[in-house]
Amino acid sequence: MATPHLFPSPSLPGPTPFTFTTPDGWVATPSRLALVSVRPEADEPGTELLVNWSRVPLQHDLTVVAARSVRFLRQIDPEPRIAISRIGALGGMPAFIRIAEVTPRDAEHDMSHLHVAFFGPFEGQPELIELFELVGIARTTHPERVRDFNAIVESFRFVSFDTPTQPAAEAAGTRG
Repeated sequence: MATPHLFPSPSLPGPTPFTFTTPDGWVATPSRLALVSVRPEADEPGTELLVNWSRVPLQHDLTVVAARSVRFLRQIDPEPRIAISRIGALGGMPAFIRIAEVTPRDAEHDMSHLHVAFFGPFEGQPELIELFELVGIARTTHPERVRDFNAIVESFRFVSFDTPTQPAAEAAGTRG
């Protein structure tokens, strides 16, 4: 006999709900590549911020994310120009932050690439933790987009239906 399952549900929880704001002229839509795609309303090819979510082993830490991120960058460009790549703080809590410029192999333009990763407050299964990753890309001819990406990242909050919204990093605890 087949067993029905509902996702999300108490036994199969989905991502922790979150909220964020976008600058004027930006829209958020569902994406086939991520939970959410955020992009300018104006036609600006290549500019997008993706909000990704996954569950990872509890032993996963941000150094693993940082190493994977650099490997990914080198697939795009063997010699990425990394401006910032560190485990720092977002809202006072640990987060991996990287800003780089890359020249994709068949592209006409250099691209700015932003990657921010932090853990969510998921407490459903003791062996798993939520990993949220925000990845933005824009032509380097639009440096204001990195500022826009930063504003979106800084506005990100987890939503608890029992308490007011809180900064993502605050909710994630002190995992580094």
